[in-house]
Amino acid sequence: MRSLQEASSGLAVALVLTAACGEPTSPGSGLHADACLATLECPGAAETVAPPRIRTSADASGSPPARDVTDVRGARGLEDDAAPALFVVTRTRGYRHGSIVDGLVALEGLSGRLGLGFLHASEDADLGCLGSAGACGVPPGSAPIVVLLSTTGDFLSDAETEALDEHVRTGGALLGLHAATDAETDTPAYGALLGAWFARHPATQPARVRVVTPAHPAVQGVPLEITRTDEWYDFTASPVDTTVLLVVDEASYDGGGMGDPHPVAWAHERGAGRVFYTAMGHTPESFTEPYFVSHLEAALRWLSEPRP
Repeated sequence: MRSLQEASSGLAVALVLTAACGEPTSPGSGLHADACLATLECPGAAETVAPPRIRTSADASGSPPARDVTDVRGARGLEDDAAPALFVVTRTRGYRHGSIVDGLVALEGLSGRLGLGFLHASEDADLGCLGSAGACGVPPGSAPIVVLLSTTGDFLSDAETEALDEHVRTGGALLGLHAATDAETDTPAYGALLGAWFARHPATQPARVRVVTPAHPAVQGVPLEITRTDEWYDFTASPVDTTVLLVVDEASYDGGGMGDPHPVAWAHERGAGRVFYTAMGHTPESFTEPYFVSHLEAALRWLSEPRP
C-alpha cells in the first residue's frame, strides 16, 4: 500500500486509513468506519486487519473517539538500526484538534524526506516503553524522536511521564506541537520538559512571526519574518531554561496577553537530550503551508542530528 504522502488525495485517504487502522478521525468529518473496506492493509502491517469499532466524531466535551486498538500502528522505514524514528503520540484527554490527522500526514512526509523512520502510537499504547532501549517498536540502536502532536489533558500515567523524561535525559529527543502545552498541568516533570503551560488564546487570526535567534540550527532555512494565520497561545509564564527562537508581535493581532516578547517556539537541552516546542499548528492548513512545514523540518533536523 502507498504511504500517505503518496496518496492522490492526501487528506481523504488519511481519514480512511486512520479510521481502519485504529487511529483518530477528524472530528465532524462524517466518515464512518463501517463504510470503509471490510479489510484494509494498514501501513507497516504484516497482514490485513478488520477495522476496529470506532465512533467517528468527538462528543460535545471534545473527548476522543472510542476505539479498540493496541500497541503501535503506521510503522515505516525502521530497517536501519542507526536511523532515528519519529514516534508520534496523539493521545488526548481533553480537547481534540481536527488538525491531528493533517499533522500525521505532514510528519510522515517529513520523515521520508529526512530519512527517518515513522511510527504512530495508538491511543491506548503503553508509552512506558520509552524508558527501554529497543522498545516501542524502534530498533535498539536508535533513540526515537517522540512527537507530542496536540496531546491534551492528563494523557500520561506517572510511569509514562517518568519514561518520557528518562528518554530525553539519556539522549532522546522530544518535539511538542501546539496543544502539547495544554496537558499534564499538575505534573512538574512534564512542565520542565515542555518549558511552559498554555493559559488562553484569542480567536484564530493572522499575526506577524519573527525569528529572534537566527543562528540556532533549529531555525535554519526558516524565513526571518512572516505574517501567517494560527491560534496564538498565551502561556501561564514565559518558558524557563530555554532558548526562545520565534516570537509573535502582539501589535499585529488582537487579544495577545504576554507582552513583549511573546514566545511561540523555543528549544532546550535536558540532560543528554533535546526538546523543541512550537505553539503553532492549530489549523489543518498549517500542515501544508510551506512556512510551517519548513519550521517543522528545521526542528526535526536539529533533533535528529548525531550528538557526542
